[in-house]
Parts: sequence; structure tokens; C-alpha cells
Amino acid sequence: MDTIEVIEVNLKSSLKRRCLIGGIVAFIILLAATITTFVIFFIGEEPQSLNGDLQKYVLPNTTVTVLEDTNSSIKGECIVNEIRYEFASISRTLTFKTMDDESIDGVWSGFTLNNEDESILEMNLFALNDSVYTIEFVEDLSVNTNLLEVFMKELLAEHYVEMTVKLGSMGYIGTNGQHIQNLHRFAKWIWQYEATEDAERGVIFQNDEWEDISEEFEKVNAIVSASNNAGFWVRTMDNLLTHISEEQPGRALLGSCGSPYTQCGDTCYGRCGPGCDCWSWFCGDCNCWDGCAEHDYYCACKSMFDFWCVNVFWIYC
Repeated sequence: MDTIEVIEVNLKSSLKRRCLIGGIVAFIILLAATITTFVIFFIGEEPQSLNGDLQKYVLPNTTVTVLEDTNSSIKGECIVNEIRYEFASISRTLTFKTMDDESIDGVWSGFTLNNEDESILEMNLFALNDSVYTIEFVEDLSVNTNLLEVFMKELLAEHYVEMTVKLGSMGYIGTNGQHIQNLHRFAKWIWQYEATEDAERGVIFQNDEWEDISEEFEKVNAIVSASNNAGFWVRTMDNLLTHISEEQPGRALLGSCGSPYTQCGDTCYGRCGPGCDCWSWFCGDCNCWDGCAEHDYYCACKSMFDFWCVNVFWIYC
């Protein structure tokens, strides 16, 4: 395997940007409540899109249908911008493929990530011309990332991230099982690889076609927080508005290693999510978690391409 220069992606927090995103999300929730009240007053009933279904609130361009969900596997289908995909997480294997190759432009139709042999992480990339390309990650050996960089330039990788974020908003979070956590953690690796946060310009992508969906992360965080407060998974705008501001001691999780801290240039070391972005649908909140801290060691202190950084199958909260 070729030795390459390690590319380190340093995602730095932007306080002004996070405050702005939080304000936008709060405004959207307030606006939705106002519209709901207006409709109830003049029509006498709440519209289903606001009262009965939060799925149009998070990533409205994405729909996810779960076909199978057991203690160790999940399978389903999703549509992102009218492109249909199938996905699965079974044991130590992840799969994400288009269901109709003609509906997608570019080179790639999907990928699998496999760690059945725990000493090797194998990534198979499926091309639209039916070719299959394999990248192998092995501990203490460098990997040629040229092929991976070509793969990451296309939107299929971002569509995978959107699928997992949508799953998180539906209540399929990491605490429900390792198989679901694996889906989310590889999405985190993809986002952290592709996105760099700039204090002046916000999130910058290596691929200009990628879209910043950070606001959607905040929406899912709000749903997770409200669900922790409620003691059940909130699925309606009414429940979100009712429980988002509640504080019920004992309901919310407290992490396993206190608050995130600074180490190896990562100012939010131990937080589950790329850089200082909080993805609370991993472990339940934005605090420090032992599994996320250990993973951060390999990604922040070593390399994004380190075997134990790319390999998401060993990490627990």
C-alpha cells in the first residue's frame, strides 16, 4: 500500500455560528407554534403535517422507511432528493446502495463497510459500470486515499449522512443498539472528513456540491432533548413544543466522562459528533462519553485515516 501524507481535518467551533443556528431553530419552532395556533383558531383542528408528524420538520427532502429492526440489525429504504437507496446495518457490516442506477449521476452507486475480520476494515465501492473497488484499512499501515477522495466528491456520501440524520429524528438512536450506532458513527466520519468549519465562512466542503445541513443537526438535538425530558420519543410538534424547555432532573443523560475538553487540537474532545458539532442521537446528550473520547484519540491525535478512526464497529458509548 502507498504511504501518503496524512490529511488532518480540524473542525473548529464557531460560537457565533452556533448561536445563529440555535436562534434559527428556535424561530422555526416558534413560527410552527404560531401557525398551529392560527389554524386551530380559524379551522378548529390541527393540521397533520404540524401536529402529527415531525418528519416534515427534519430534512423534508428525505424520507426513510424501516423494513426490519431487530436487536442486532436494521434494514430499510430511503429517498433523498428523489433518489432511492437501500441501507442495512447487520453485525459488523454497513450497506448503502442506490435502488435505480439510472436515477443518479456520477461514478458510484453505493458502498459497503465490513469488519468481519476484525484486523481488517474493508470498504467496497460500487461503480455504475458494475466495477467494484476495494480499500483496505489495516492497523499501523497507511492507505492510498486517492480512490476514497474520488468517492467522497460525489453526493452519494452526503445522502448517506442525511439518511442517518433522518433515522435519528425518528428515534433510531445509538442507545437502541450497536448496529444503529455503527450507522451514525460512519456518517460522523464522512461528515468530519468532508466538512471544515471556518469562523468567518461557516462550514466549508471539499466538494462544492455538498449542502450544509448543520441546522438539521440542531433540530434532531432538540427532538432528542425533548424526548429525554418527556420520557418517551416525541413525534409531534405539539410534544416537541411542550417538552423542549422542560428540565426534569434524572431524565437527561449525564455522559460518562463529564464535560468535553481540549486535547490534540480538538476543543470538544469526547463529545459525540464531528468536531464541536453535537450529535446527541449517538449516546443521548452533548456531554463527554468514554467511547467518543477514545475514538477522538485516534481521529484527532493520530489521523482521520487511522484504522481505529475509520473503523466504527468497536466503539460504544
